Amino acid sequence: MNVLLLQPLIPKERLWGAYAVEGGIIPPIGLLSIAAYLESKRHKVRILDCIADKYSEDDLKKYLEKEIFDVVGIPIFTNTAADTYHTAKLVKNFSPDSKVVLGGVHATIMPERTMQECSEADYLVVGEGEFTMEELLRQLSSLNPEPKDIRGLVFRNQSGDIAVNGRRELIPDINVLPLPAYHLVDMSKYIPHPTQY
Repeated sequence: MNVLLLQPLIPKERLWGAYAVEGGIIPPIGLLSIAAYLESKRHKVRILDCIADKYSEDDLKKYLEKEIFDVVGIPIFTNTAADTYHTAKLVKNFSPDSKVVLGGVHATIMPERTMQECSEADYLVVGEGEFTMEELLRQLSSLNPEPKDIRGLVFRNQSGDIAVNGRRELIPDINVLPLPAYHLVDMSKYIPHPTQY
C-alpha cells in the first residue's frame, strides 16, 4: 500500500509559546520507526513533516494532489490535538479516498474520545504502532471492512459505532525492528533546542 506518515500542521507558537523564536525541531522518531517497519514489509512509505518543512495548508493541499495515498497516518499529542484534528480534516478534504489513521500518546490515553472528537479519523492505533499499523495495511489490502481481530486498533464499524479492540502487548524485543528510516527525511532540518537533548 502507498502510505504517507504526516507530521501535522502545528504553529511554532503552539509548540514554543514565547520562545518560538528560539524553538528547535526534533525528528519524528515514532514516524521514522513505523516507516522503517512498513518498508521492511514492502509497503511504499513517505514522511512529510509539516513542521520541519514549514508547510502551509496550501502546501499540504498541493502535496496531496500530486499523489494518491491509500493511508495517511498522523501522530496526535494532547497539547496539539486540535491541530491534528484540523490536519486530518484537511487530508479528508484534499484526499477523500485516503484512510486516516491517528496514533500516539493522546490516542492511546483517550481512544474513544479521540474518535468522537475527530470524525475524519477512520482508525486509531493504541500503543506501539509498528505491528498494528502493518496488520491494518494487510487487512485493508484484503478489502475486509472490519479489522476486528487487530489488537491495538480502534475503528468505526459498519454501523458507525466506535469499536475498541483489545490492547496489544508491548514489543518484547525492540531489536526485531529495523533502524528508523532516516533516509525518508532531510536530517539537516532538525536542529534541537538545548532543552530537547
